[in-house]
Amino acid sequence: MTLEDLVEEVRGHPEFTESGAIVTFTGVVRSSTGDREVDHLEFESYEEVSESELRRLEEELRNRDGVVDVRMHHRTGRIDVGEDIVHIVVASGHRDRGFEVCREAIDRLKREVSLWKKEVTKDGERWMHDHA
Repeated sequence: MTLEDLVEEVRGHPEFTESGAIVTFTGVVRSSTGDREVDHLEFESYEEVSESELRRLEEELRNRDGVVDVRMHHRTGRIDVGEDIVHIVVASGHRDRGFEVCREAIDRLKREVSLWKKEVTKDGERWMHDHA
């Protein structure tokens, strides 16, 4: 699922014409963490559980005042440096509300969705304690 796919889904929402903004967030794999050079990340999940948690979170955020639609997608498996990890798209009546909800979406996704991240470097690998 690409960012463009999610934007098109949001544009297809029956109430999209009430939107004044589409706010997006894309998380990517950076080349280093502190002094560690990252080769790639690996994400694992219980797909049925994590998808259910993502859909629940989307629905909760979609029901906020001023929000028309929210769509999220988080990849699993190996993701190399520079590649996209996660996309969030928020359609809202006003940009301030869109930015607010987009930030809440990524913060809550990291806390509430069952995803596990392994960082692989030339010096080894480690499971990260934050969820995403």
